[in-house]
Amino acid sequence: MQLKLFMKKDRIGVDAKAIFDTDTKATVVLKGSKLSATISDAPTFRGRKTIEKAREGCVIDNILQKDLAFKSPSTAGNVVTGRSTDGLQAWKTEDGKVLKEALSK
Repeated sequence: MQLKLFMKKDRIGVDAKAIFDTDTKATVVLKGSKLSATISDAPTFRGRKTIEKAREGCVIDNILQKDLAFKSPSTAGNVVTGRSTDGLQAWKTEDGKVLKEALSK
């Protein structure tokens, strides 16, 4: 089954849409999603290179130019927000439930 997911964080300029596959746990961030303009450079954050690599060549003016697939909702969230993100809490379903809650049914 697939779930439509949303992440909106006005403070960092994020407005993203994704599809989550409940069988594979893969998350596809959809073309047209608005990503954060910045990537965390906190010394404790080790995901910067992963985010830069994922965004390379497919983000123009913070807008994703093609669908991007990730193995987990957290990695997808990291790329969208530019910082460490708990994908199970950050992504929400159409009815406003966090992904973790939607999966617990």
